Amino acid sequence: MIFSHVHDVNRPLGQKGSLISFDILETQVWLWRIPLSSGNTSLGSVGPTSYTENPEVKRSICAILAGYVWDKNNPFVLKYDRVVKNLAHLIRMSNQEKSI
Repeated sequence: MIFSHVHDVNRPLGQKGSLISFDILETQVWLWRIPLSSGNTSLGSVGPTSYTENPEVKRSICAILAGYVWDKNNPFVLKYDRVVKNLAHLIRMSNQEKSI
């Protein structure tokens, strides 16, 4: 698991800034964004330890989580759907290599 709480000055006001989201990449792998009433946001990823042992996967997860903070200048926000699909593909490839 990789997670953090961040204070996000770019978080939208109102309902849009209070929406909780989860992205399921695989059966045992998902990302979350949970806006907290304190103004902070909980960001994280859950998955088997083997995923974060791969430096490329860990770097990708951290980059995606960094993009979750509503910063429209962050390329991971602008291309979020594509980035998450690429990460899921990288995880599947990593799993295939381990099973060979």
